[in-house]
Formats: sequence, C-alpha cells, structure tokens
Amino acid sequence: MLLALGVGCLASLPGCAGLVVGGGSVTGVAAAQERPLERGAKDIAVASALRSTYLQTQFDELFLSVSVLVVEGRVLLTGTVESEDIRTRAVELAAQTDGAVEILNEIQVGPGYGMTSRLNDTWISTETRARLLAALGADQIDFWTTTHDSVVYLVGIAENEAEVRQVTDVARNVKGVKKVVNYIILRDDPRRLPATDG
Repeated sequence: MLLALGVGCLASLPGCAGLVVGGGSVTGVAAAQERPLERGAKDIAVASALRSTYLQTQFDELFLSVSVLVVEGRVLLTGTVESEDIRTRAVELAAQTDGAVEILNEIQVGPGYGMTSRLNDTWISTETRARLLAALGADQIDFWTTTHDSVVYLVGIAENEAEVRQVTDVARNVKGVKKVVNYIILRDDPRRLPATDG
C-alpha cells in the first residue's frame, strides 16, 4: 500500500498542492493559473485537517480507506469502506471540516481494495496525467485526477466546455479505465471561491 501511495504522490508533482492521498491514487497537473496560490494553501489545510480527523477517529476504516482531494473547498472523497455507517461517518466528518464548502461523495461500500488494484489505479492516474500534459501543455491546465477501482475522477478548473470535453476524452481513452466521473467546473462558475477570505 505504501508503495502505491508513494508512487501516486511522486507522480503528482508539482500537483501535490491541495491534496492529501489516502486510500487511492491521486495525481495532479496544475500550473496555478486558475487557482491562486493562497487558495491552494487553504485547500491543503482543509485536506490535512480532514485526514487528521480520519486518523484520530478510525485508522483502518477511514484514514487508510478514504482518499481526500480538495480543490477550492470542494472535497472529493473516494475509496471503499466496509459499511454504509462508515461511509456516512466519513461524509459527516468532511462536512464538519472548517473550509469545506461542498462534499463530493464517491465512497463505495464493498469488499477490500487490494494491492493489485492500488497499483493499477496508480498507473492509470500517472498515465492520465502524462496524456493531459501532452495534450494541453503544463502551463495551460489546472486539473487533478484520482483513480479508484479503475474509475477516474476529474476535479479542476477549465477555461470552457471544449476543454472539459478534451480532458474527459483523454481520461476515457487511457487503457484500463472503466469510467470517468467529471467534477470539473468552469473558470467563471459561481461556486468558485476567492483567493482569500478577507
């Protein structure tokens, strides 16, 4: 598990800002054009606080099983847990975290999530990142991906709908991807947060 998490985080550089890896594989491709640095720092704080809460609450069921990705206060939760009660608890704790403005709950309830699946998800996330870089260029994109059980989740900020379609198509065409779930919003979306609160 630690190998998969380490590879996932290394692959995300420089996009590690704003996310904390838990039970899945997260990578980022970001040049910070759309998300100000101060806003990114706040996202890191939100993710870190939630991960700390999971650690203190239920180590195996929450901290090790649920991945957290935060972009402009929007908290994406992915992973597989053993029961609906644990899933509900994970969402409740996320909603109570200071700075969390929206919870995107993609936690699944089911059997264990093995090392083979983790490594496969890491490969998918890394390959998706590489293809996004090739398609859009490092200085033009602000997207993060997390993969769980071969499902790719996209979070980020796009210039327009055409860019959203392009990013989604890139992810969909990576070998082994079962499904793409899109949480990308546009640059002028009213849900976006200011760089600072003051």
